[in-house]
Amino acid sequence: MDPHRRPLAQVGGGILLTFRRTALLGALLLFPIFVNIILIDLLFGVPAGATLMAIVISGCLAAVIAPHVPRLRTAVMLDSAAHRLWPRFMAVAALLAGAWVFTWWAANYNNRAPTVIDGVWSVVSQSGPPAGRSPWAQVFFERNRAYWVTFRSATRDEDHHFEVDREGVIRIWDRWLSKGHLIMQGRILPDGDIQLDALPALTTMGSVRLHRTGYPHDEPSILAVFRRHR
Repeated sequence: MDPHRRPLAQVGGGILLTFRRTALLGALLLFPIFVNIILIDLLFGVPAGATLMAIVISGCLAAVIAPHVPRLRTAVMLDSAAHRLWPRFMAVAALLAGAWVFTWWAANYNNRAPTVIDGVWSVVSQSGPPAGRSPWAQVFFERNRAYWVTFRSATRDEDHHFEVDREGVIRIWDRWLSKGHLIMQGRILPDGDIQLDALPALTTMGSVRLHRTGYPHDEPSILAVFRRHR
């Protein structure tokens, strides 16, 4: 499900749960969403508190669905000749196990490709911000090939796409992943700070000098580090 639509589905399912006639429909809508949340939490090392809450909610949804299972089975299962379930059960179990192993490997090994600038950075100086716009206070670079950089001021966040090459040259594009226009370029300075300059035709970002204040360490995501510095 599109992550932008998931909150709408959760709100809609919650509303359906408040009425007896539509409670089953709400539970059927929400149950796969929370199972997906649990799997993501387990595979990406999300703190246990959030995972426990998702498990509790899933259990409550299962309790709503359970009395209707015989009727649901009759509605969705086609009549067929008797057959052995064991081979099919083993095939499904093998597919699920393979999907779980692949997802765990991708999350914990394949996507581990940090860059030298991953972490939280404070803005030491900024020149050229538009009048009336709050200056940037922090910048963070997401790790492991996420290519996501966020500029934070007192009033808003601005997300962009970044890449850094082996020479320490940093480039920032307008849109995350799809890139769009190149809007800033800079490099890692000898003292470890970062200097970023807006392109001449795109001055809304200004020029900024950054100093690192937080490292990813062993956090599941640099987001956890960034939240501690908010």
